[in-house]
Amino acid sequence: FDGTATVFELVRLATGMRDFDAFAPRLAQVAGDLATSGSADMLIGILRGLSAPMAQEWRAIATSTVRAVASPVVATRILENLDHASSRAEGEKLEDAAAVAKLLAVHCPTAVFDCLERSDSRKMRRLLLEALPLAGSALLPTLKARLPGATWFVARNIVLLLPRMGGTPADVTPVARHPNEKVRLEVLRALRAMPPDSTSMDVLGHYLTDESTEIARGARATLQGELLGPTSIADLGRIAEDEQRPEELRRFCIQTLGSCPADAAAGVLFRVLQPKGLIELGSSSAAVRDLAASALHGSPAPAGRRYFEEGLASTVRRVRKACERAAGRS
Repeated sequence: FDGTATVFELVRLATGMRDFDAFAPRLAQVAGDLATSGSADMLIGILRGLSAPMAQEWRAIATSTVRAVASPVVATRILENLDHASSRAEGEKLEDAAAVAKLLAVHCPTAVFDCLERSDSRKMRRLLLEALPLAGSALLPTLKARLPGATWFVARNIVLLLPRMGGTPADVTPVARHPNEKVRLEVLRALRAMPPDSTSMDVLGHYLTDESTEIARGARATLQGELLGPTSIADLGRIAEDEQRPEELRRFCIQTLGSCPADAAAGVLFRVLQPKGLIELGSSSAAVRDLAASALHGSPAPAGRRYFEEGLASTVRRVRKACERAAGRS
């Protein structure tokens, strides 16, 4: 006995009758009874029957009936059944399960997300992750509320969903410094998918020195100097002034600060110009100072010109010469 196919046909036959508007409201009550003592296959048949193409006159009532049928109790019962069967599902059966999950994601997204948290089936989790974005922003408050205390794999899934459901960079900051590298990597990917702002630059500025090479490189590729805020300017400034950091990273920070229109960024560049000791060994410090002078000379910050003129008039020969070379090159 195929409960899904049989009930589907029953509902389809009902849509061809004149009194479908009287029949449809009873389905919500029947679905509730089936959820506690009946077959999940029959519940799926009801949902699929109501969602199939039908006469224009019945579409509105069918949609409202689907919303009534897809209660949390019914959705949970169906999802438990799909989760149990998902490990063995292939081909058409897996496609049918995906279609049902998408339908439930639209009408009962919280139950779908609850199933995602509990499921041990990789197939089921992938299927639910594909379905949940159909809920749109309706699930966003739930995702934001559950993110801070979530286990690492649930946190990763939430961060993965946020860009596809209207989330902003501020929504991922609670786990931006998560101890699990996989979560931080997902945060980086989410920031790439969201409209950039100063909040995302704050996270990326911290990621420049992440212990994960992939995350650090990704942050460098995503940072935008034009959007730097006070926190990210301070982070980049600390790196630029730290002689223990790799010169390549320091140069990147200087160049990024050079494209920032904030006066604070110009102030950092001016500090980088200043010698850190009476004697400097090697060419690294001179090269970094020359780069800082060039970045300051081309800075779009209103205070950039003033700082550069101060460098040209500096009594410190190394600072003055670096600024003169920058002005000459320009």
